[in-house]
Amino acid sequence: MIAMHFHDTNKRALDNIKLSLDAAIRSFDASLGGLGGCPYAGGATGNVATEQVVDLLHELGYDTGVDVAKLSIALSVIIDKE
Repeated sequence: MIAMHFHDTNKRALDNIKLSLDAAIRSFDASLGGLGGCPYAGGATGNVATEQVVDLLHELGYDTGVDVAKLSIALSVIIDKE
């Protein structure tokens, strides 16, 4: 299985996911709130946000099995901890 992992440094992660979907890739790493980064690339922004990936996939008609309401609650908890 091929899985993709994108950072959103240039705000192109969702575009890259769309292209990956066109190439029949169906597995993507993401992190809630876009948290994370790259310890090897100073100044790199975080990973593509899970909530953005889920929204994109739903807009494109994919069934993710993700409960968006619960995802939103989890995101709120993380934001409150920052």
